[in-house]
Amino acid sequence: MLNTALLIAGKALRLCLTRGRFCPGGPILLQALILGLLIIFMFSLVPAMALSKNAAGEPLAPALAAMLFWMSSLAAQTVIFQHLYAFERSGGVRLLLRAAPVAPQAVWLGKALAGLAFLVIIQLILFPALVLLLQQKVGLDWQAALSGFILADVGLAALGALLGAFPAAAPGASHRRSLLPAIFSLPLLIPLLLAAAQLFQGAFIPDVAVFTPDALPWLGLLTAFDALTIGAALILFPYVFTEE
Repeated sequence: MLNTALLIAGKALRLCLTRGRFCPGGPILLQALILGLLIIFMFSLVPAMALSKNAAGEPLAPALAAMLFWMSSLAAQTVIFQHLYAFERSGGVRLLLRAAPVAPQAVWLGKALAGLAFLVIIQLILFPALVLLLQQKVGLDWQAALSGFILADVGLAALGALLGAFPAAAPGASHRRSLLPAIFSLPLLIPLLLAAAQLFQGAFIPDVAVFTPDALPWLGLLTAFDALTIGAALILFPYVFTEE
């Protein structure tokens, strides 16, 4: 299954990077990146609401900056996985995959790996943009931040690869229907967003460099979220993919 998943992920990456015109609306990376940057830019323009600066002119609190980073990542994730399945839908490849001796779980894993790669690339651009636009300082607590980053991205990719397979998530679907998977996923992602923001705020605290025990419960929450999401996806994806 792993070899098949890697082949599917490689195919999706090649098509999106070399043949972006086949993505409805344009290249995936460009669309997702613009949406993520737009969210950060909008929050950088409202100092009067104390979202980018407080009354004393101080930068945004690290916890809020971390939450904004993950909200931008979530928006990018939604765009990525909506379009990763567009190739199969538009070219009839999905029907061939159903008929082929390929486990549906391999398709899910391949899409999750491809989406994870795209998400990390976009986040590597979003982070310095957030630091620049919101006047943040780069912190030292990278043990907790990096651990939370990895676990949260795995959870986003696992859930995104599952919800992106729903017919309502197709880019060609009506505007209201295309938003349904994203809307349904928000309550599920609240624990992930809270834990990821709590851990990632160390990336914006310059005077903290030690991995504290306070991070362990949040890491446990992310680990449990990932395990439950992956388990649910392995069970539910065959029914979603075959539309049974």
